[in-house]
Amino acid sequence: MQGLSIDKIKVGDKTSVVKTIGESDKLEIDMLPL
Repeated sequence: MQGLSIDKIKVGDKTSVVKTIGESDKLEIDMLPL
């Protein structure tokens, strides 16, 4: 169970980082068409 908890935390951190990067990419993509 502890292993699953650690995996969940790691996945959560990765998701946060990916979300931040995704938002930056979206902003750049939105500006390119404009």
